[in-house]
Amino acid sequence: MGAELLEPSALRAALEQDPSLATARPDGARTLLHSLVDWPGHRAGAVELLTVLVEFGADVNAPFGGPQHDETPLHWAASADDVVMVDALLDAGADLEARGGTIAGGTALDDAVGYEQWRAAARLLERGAVPAPWIEERAAGFDSVAAWVRSESGYGL
Repeated sequence: MGAELLEPSALRAALEQDPSLATARPDGARTLLHSLVDWPGHRAGAVELLTVLVEFGADVNAPFGGPQHDETPLHWAASADDVVMVDALLDAGADLEARGGTIAGGTALDDAVGYEQWRAAARLLERGAVPAPWIEERAAGFDSVAAWVRSESGYGL
């Protein structure tokens, strides 16, 4: 995302001039939403920028456009352990169970667990994510996947 667009008013002005920017893929693969939540995540003002992009038609479930995977912005927020953006994307309509991740072709929860992003994993479970069998296997011996995540992370659910 261009530095000049990191201010909500500047992004809104750019989208008013060219609404197609909301769904554009400037590098041919990533949408602006992907860029917004890309590693390392945790960008100041990201929720406001998300709100503006969605207002202008950005697709919160847009898959990455490259050959490696089909990750959505939610996968990327989970991979960056960016709980604020996980919540914001889900609140904006992101599909909690969208597949296409770099971990087993799975969901955002698969990515969060696979990359040991425990805060995001905990939040996705709180929001109703269904653990894949490989995650359930890793949680063997615990009362639940949530209990295992707590033990790995120290974060409460």
